[in-house]
Formats: sequence, C-alpha cells, structure tokens
Amino acid sequence: MKDNSQLIERLEKNALWIIMDPWYPHPVPKDVEDHPDIDERNLITLEAIADYLPRLQHVVVSNVCAKVYPRLNHIPNVKDNIEKIDLIINEHQIEDIVWTGLHHGRCILGNQLGVKLVSDEYSNCNCWIKKDLVCTFPADSEWEMDRLSSNFATLI
Repeated sequence: MKDNSQLIERLEKNALWIIMDPWYPHPVPKDVEDHPDIDERNLITLEAIADYLPRLQHVVVSNVCAKVYPRLNHIPNVKDNIEKIDLIINEHQIEDIVWTGLHHGRCILGNQLGVKLVSDEYSNCNCWIKKDLVCTFPADSEWEMDRLSSNFATLI
C-alpha cells in the first residue's frame, strides 16, 4: 500500500490529469430516459473530482458537447484538442497522464483525448485511470470497462 500512496503523490504533483466530459446535467435525452438516475450517479463522481482538485498540479477538462459541471468550470477546457495537451506535456515535461471523469470504458477510453488514442500518441508517457474518480455508464459492467481500459492504461 505504501508504494501505491507514493505513486499517487507523485502523480498528483507531476502528472497531467484529464477530466473527461464533466458535464452536468447529462446532455443526451435518450440516456436520461433510459437511466433516470444518471445525473445522480454522475454527480457523485463529479463531486469527488472537485474535492480532489486541490491535490493536483496539472489538470485540464476535455468537454465539447455540454455544460461543464459548475465546480469544475474554472479548469482550462482543452475541448479534445491534442495540440493543447502536447503543449502542456512538453512545457512541464510530463511523463504520466491520469484520466478521471465520465464514463469509464466509453468516453474516457475512446474520445479524441481518451486513453486509447492518447496512449498511442504519447507512447513515452505512462497512462493511468483513477478508478475512484471515474463513473461507469449505468448500462455497463464495471468489470468489463476495467478489462477494456486496462489494455491502454493502468487502473489505480
């Protein structure tokens, strides 16, 4: 456990943290219709992320299609722009990237700034997903999303 806490401390200080799609309320009416509690589920994760922010040195939001959760509004929004990520990585000599946000195994994995594409683009960086700061889509299996994501990032 001690090694894990040292890793987390190092990541908090040195990694780039990407908060994927921290939208509120959920912007897809069909999802809300199918999963009426989706905003409540998302809100638990968004609050946890907002509470965690003071520990982080390098953090951005990547959100293009909806309103950013108000407690995360002050964080720079890179809007899926890989060039902005590139500038941060080069300026701060980033070696680690950590993903948080919505939704585990979906947007966090497959969006333009998701783990799958970024891990390929920055193969010299270590990629992480902070499990207690991600929310799984209501219809998805957390185990299956872990399995898919672990092909591209280490779950912490």
